[in-house]
Amino acid sequence: MSDSNAALGASAFLSAGSALSPGLVLLHGIGGTAYGWAQQLEKLQGYRLVAWNACGYAGSAPLASTSPRSRDYGEVLEALLDALDIEKMALVASSWGATIAIDLAARSPERVTHLVLSGPTAGYGSLPPQEREALIASRADRAARSGIDKMLEADAPRLVATQPSPELSARLARSRQGVTLGGFRQALSALAHADAVAALKTVKCPTLIIYGQEDVIAPPASHALRLAEALPRAEVRAISGCGHLPHLEHPKLFERLLIDFLAA
Repeated sequence: MSDSNAALGASAFLSAGSALSPGLVLLHGIGGTAYGWAQQLEKLQGYRLVAWNACGYAGSAPLASTSPRSRDYGEVLEALLDALDIEKMALVASSWGATIAIDLAARSPERVTHLVLSGPTAGYGSLPPQEREALIASRADRAARSGIDKMLEADAPRLVATQPSPELSARLARSRQGVTLGGFRQALSALAHADAVAALKTVKCPTLIIYGQEDVIAPPASHALRLAEALPRAEVRAISGCGHLPHLEHPKLFERLLIDFLAA
């Protein structure tokens, strides 16, 4: 794994593996960065791994719009994939990253061979506009008042199902390295306007949904299971004793599920 961010154009990313191996692209959530995928970058073998820092995160340039949408992020990601000569890839996304991944898989079916959604958020685009704007304002205001670093640190225990071990606490701390207030605010807007349920209905590639049964950040009934209903052929795996971030809380199980899915 590259220990520091590589940069290409507007995008910063971490990478591992051979350029000759099948592409596997990793997308983080709203409160994390590519560093959250450190374990997978180290452990997964036989793939060309790219963990992207979304626009405004950890060295990636912010988007020009103050109210971006999932497609804006997806277009920047596609430009990075073009620059890296990655024509086809499996796309693995955590939390908010699922809204970007679903949009890209729906728009570019020839490019995305497999879609894996881990602890996915479905977006809030189906809410009335006033509720969406209130959601953005409330979370953005809290981040500004507390400071983004302090807010994420305070929220970290809610991301997992049990009292985190020192090792897990360290993984959580690393996963939020490089989150910026500006990037977070733009991502909030995209999340609030995303309707991943509607978009997923048009996805053609094999899809796996992984979720923690004790997820209180994106409760499964409102997020993962709604997405599963939108795409009945999707494989669904629930992990007991797991919260919002399966790849961090139960990395070995997550990796086994991922590898088995990609190999099927």
